[in-house]
Amino acid sequence: MFASDIMVRRVIKVKETDTVEQAIERFAGYRVSALPVVNERNEISGLISQRDVMQYIRKFDINFWMFQMYMPLPVYIDEEAMRAKWQRLAGRNVMEIAARDVTTVPVDSKIEEVATLFCNKRVQKVIVERNGVLAGMISRGDIIRYLADRSSALAEKGMSGL
Repeated sequence: MFASDIMVRRVIKVKETDTVEQAIERFAGYRVSALPVVNERNEISGLISQRDVMQYIRKFDINFWMFQMYMPLPVYIDEEAMRAKWQRLAGRNVMEIAARDVTTVPVDSKIEEVATLFCNKRVQKVIVERNGVLAGMISRGDIIRYLADRSSALAEKGMSGL
């Protein structure tokens, strides 16, 4: 089996020209944790994750988190200043915080090779490419589902183990 056999083909992505706010909207709207960043030719430029956004916010301004935590409490907060900080963050380009060193594999990579990458590089997602163009994405969960399916198939044949 190959990467192309288990990859998700309809990948939710962002463009190099998109803003952090657009990435956040896709994270929330599609319930995904990472988005490939592509150029106008669908070539892979980077990967932005929810973790990247959270770390950037923390580095950007810890008071933003305090504002979110204590918002329901009657605490004086300069809402105008907080709104300005949010607009500065939301308007930033995704490439300012996206990882550019992205783990990719060709569509014809063996699943065993992909699984080894997950272990060795400790990544959450692997982007599948064909000649540098986004073809799909594989998560750790996709590998686990493949292993579970394989185990079930072997059990049906009277064999055990993976």
